[in-house]
Amino acid sequence: MIAGGRGFPAVVDQLLSLEADPDIKSSNGWTALDWARKFNQEEVIALLEANM
Repeated sequence: MIAGGRGFPAVVDQLLSLEADPDIKSSNGWTALDWARKFNQEEVIALLEANM
């Protein structure tokens, strides 16, 4: 979630390749995709959407 929100696509890609679950939610109910959208991280958004 932090990597997605802060715009670290290489980290997000590596986590996804290690089978990290992109559907896990933070305490406010947001997923990594929600965080990426909040901070307009377009490359991360594309990565997460492609791996859903």
